[in-house]
Amino acid sequence: PVTGIAQNFNHNPKTTSDTHKVVVCTFQTLGNQENIDLQVSMLKSMKNLAMPKGTILVSVFNKKLFKDFGLKKFYGREVKRTVGEIMISKQDEENAILRTSKGVYSKWFSKDDLENLFKLAKISKYKIMDEKSLQAIGGYEEYLKSEEQRKDVFPRAIVGMAEI
Repeated sequence: PVTGIAQNFNHNPKTTSDTHKVVVCTFQTLGNQENIDLQVSMLKSMKNLAMPKGTILVSVFNKKLFKDFGLKKFYGREVKRTVGEIMISKQDEENAILRTSKGVYSKWFSKDDLENLFKLAKISKYKIMDEKSLQAIGGYEEYLKSEEQRKDVFPRAIVGMAEI
């Protein structure tokens, strides 16, 4: 299981006080923290790193796709050899939580779930986005076309962004 969190990261705020910092937590790292206390602690640490002026950007897996995409395709075929056999209870399935025989923990989120974590971490001035509100990133068409971003990437993600 993932046990490290950003709270132990040390920096000298005096050297970065005039810098707009962007603190990023992507690809389900927040969802790999094994309980809400660790998730909130990680967000608070990100906020502290971003202060006094900065942006926090968090992406997590979309809870709506947990059963059909997450269990059957993503974990069922694509990464099973790496993470081990899925061990799931009815309660975990209802809460969009995956556990594996190799100790992987993965919580998938709704927009409301991520918003609740931002509130618990006392982060204000935030926006929570899903496939309806995410914008395609231009300039990378040779790697991933805008329509592919909208079709293949956006439905899988819930993204939170906050100005600190």
